[in-house]
Amino acid sequence: MSARKPAVSYLIRTFPKLSESFIVRELLALQQAGETLEIWSLLPADDAGIAAVPAAAPLMGLVRTAPRGPRGLLTMTGEFLATLARHPVRALRAIGWALLWSARERDPRHAAALPYAAHLARHAAAPHLHAHFANTPATTAVLAGMLSGKTVSYTGHARDLWVATSPAFLGAKTQRCVFAVSGTQFAVDLMRDACGPGRAPTLEVVTNSVDLPAAEPGGPGGEPGAPPREPGLVVCTARLVEKKGIDVLIRAVATLAADRPSLRLELIGDGPQRAEYEALAASLGAAGSITFRGALPYSEVTVALRRASVFALPAREARDGDTDGLPVAILEALAYGVPVVATPIAGIPEAVIDGETGLLVAPEDVDATAAAIAALIDDPARSARFGAAGRALVAERHDSATSAATLSRLFRSA
Repeated sequence: MSARKPAVSYLIRTFPKLSESFIVRELLALQQAGETLEIWSLLPADDAGIAAVPAAAPLMGLVRTAPRGPRGLLTMTGEFLATLARHPVRALRAIGWALLWSARERDPRHAAALPYAAHLARHAAAPHLHAHFANTPATTAVLAGMLSGKTVSYTGHARDLWVATSPAFLGAKTQRCVFAVSGTQFAVDLMRDACGPGRAPTLEVVTNSVDLPAAEPGGPGGEPGAPPREPGLVVCTARLVEKKGIDVLIRAVATLAADRPSLRLELIGDGPQRAEYEALAASLGAAGSITFRGALPYSEVTVALRRASVFALPAREARDGDTDGLPVAILEALAYGVPVVATPIAGIPEAVIDGETGLLVAPEDVDATAAAIAALIDDPARSARFGAAGRALVAERHDSATSAATLSRLFRSA
């Protein structure tokens, strides 16, 4: 850890995590910008999880974890009682706030966060706490701020904002922060609405950054030494769960495959519905056109993106209300110059601009999804224009240095 006292203590549920590589990029960019940090991981990552995110290696010396197991909980409870004795007004306010929202939300986890918050209040070295995700991490950070007097902020994402946290509780947490950010205007507007008129702190868009391949003339998407696009290759990178709309994509590809023997779909990712989707592909006679590649390291994902003619992700709202915000997988595809077929869900239209960087189709519409894929495959010149525009959009709006500069400004103002 740097000899200088950290300016910001980051609070993350588990660090590092393969599906949250955007947090790693954010922290590295902040370091590059001169910020001094420490990282609190509420649940420590195991060796396999750390090995899966090699980019996080330079940050692992900054990671601290809360005590684990019954003995750890006893230690943190003792720290909370000590805080109650030293600062009774602060502690009683935190207790009241946690119990109030535990009762209103019928969720005891809000009160259960108090020992963790007391540990952070005592041991977090920075004067400012920043949580990633608006659910448990933000709750813990807010309580730690109440116990310690530290300033607090958070980054909201997707499920944590509109499924895991009610609008009322989201508003209550946000109002106790000096600022809050999210990667899309859609999410920031939702956070502002939760706060009600005239009561919101500073709310800003800080986009997730992605790695942009070096541009050189001649390569598809501008990347040097890239192989040619494979005609008819559709790629999708996603967790195999309901909200991703993978079943819609499989049906769309099956519709096209009968007349297009060169059409292929590579599904990169794993999840609880993989067996169901494999059975669906087989039942539609499309198993020969669809490859389930499972979870892959990022280096192999980029190889697939270099080969792809189309990236497709027909996301939907799941039955429990969960939706994507703006999947990093879409931004990665755009960075590699791949035109995207997607749906106008949440923040997706902020990157997939219909008729400019890709095509938007209605959720659940198999025929429209198939038609959009076919239109991009059949018109390579149009696809190339979309790909170039998508790459330019990512370069302009999803640059890590720009996002880090915005966060640094907000941290310093806090």
